[in-house]
Amino acid sequence: MVTGHDISGGFVLTADLHSTNVIGPYDLNNILISFGYQDLYGPVTSNVVTSANPVVVNTSMTVTATVDDTTTGGLPILSAEYSIDGGVTWGAMSAVDGAFDGVNEEVTVTRLAPSNTGTYDLCVRGTDSATN
Repeated sequence: MVTGHDISGGFVLTADLHSTNVIGPYDLNNILISFGYQDLYGPVTSNVVTSANPVVVNTSMTVTATVDDTTTGGLPILSAEYSIDGGVTWGAMSAVDGAFDGVNEEVTVTRLAPSNTGTYDLCVRGTDSATN
């Protein structure tokens, strides 16, 4: 792990690698070295709204939101889902532009509103291409 150094301009890694306890055919003994940034954070969801507020019971409602990974890894959005009132089942949402291929996506779903009057919590979450 390299910390406290600016390596944005590139770097050269020089090392001697020694393998001990080599057993069997040499093509089965290898060393894997990985470089890169590991994105550990999911996208930020904002601007969650319904087509009307309040929504009329048993009518069609549209939910829209923004899912953005710009500040949490910069990876393309892979998917978006919604849940109403903390339900364990999450419903799929679609990208407004027709494809999940951007770091920032407007998402939508149209579904039937709840059948009972009341106040409901609406939650939207997104996943980036690293599955965060």
